[in-house]
Amino acid sequence: PLNISMDPNLFFVEDGTDEVIESLLWARNELWEVPYAKILNISCPNTSDGKSFQEPDKLDKLLSRTDRRKIRRDVYVKFSPDLTDEQFDELLDVCGDHRVAGYVTGNTTTKREGLNTNPDTVYTTGNGGLSGTPAMQRNLEMVSFAKKKHPNRFVIGVGGIGCDPYSSPEYDTYIYLRAGADMVQVLTGIPYYGFGIFKRINKKLPEWLESSGFSSVE
Repeated sequence: PLNISMDPNLFFVEDGTDEVIESLLWARNELWEVPYAKILNISCPNTSDGKSFQEPDKLDKLLSRTDRRKIRRDVYVKFSPDLTDEQFDELLDVCGDHRVAGYVTGNTTTKREGLNTNPDTVYTTGNGGLSGTPAMQRNLEMVSFAKKKHPNRFVIGVGGIGCDPYSSPEYDTYIYLRAGADMVQVLTGIPYYGFGIFKRINKKLPEWLESSGFSSVE
């Protein structure tokens, strides 16, 4: 399925006023009318101004506006793996009060702990989001957290699938599903396997499901 990712952080609503948020939504008016799911990415690590919508009150104002719009297809919210459990829980509480179909967890991480790369190389690489295996464990935890809190909402797991040379993309997908994901996204794994990664997952995932006594992903 095709989704449209929309990054409200690029507008950085410092004061979170209704007028500014309304201007933001109207600036993307044509995208709201496209008949695909919309992902509100409130977690982009590459914006210099910050992530203002990771504050509960500002996210609440943003979602209050999207509630009032005539939107074709569902709205999802994408979260950062750098959130604490407490922060994540507060944001999920906000989403629970609005017309949010589900969650995408998570985005890339700005943390650099536990890397095998030389620290000097990491430092000279600069800021920004780190994708792949380093973000996977936290994203799995957040998938499980979100599904337990809102079991009737759709959870999309993303991060690290097909990136670990000691694992496999089908197994990575399997553990996301076991954590509670209804669907997964594959990003960084594509350069390693090519677009054939999707065919491989579809072909080999049933082996992992059958090994645990499941006949399908449903």
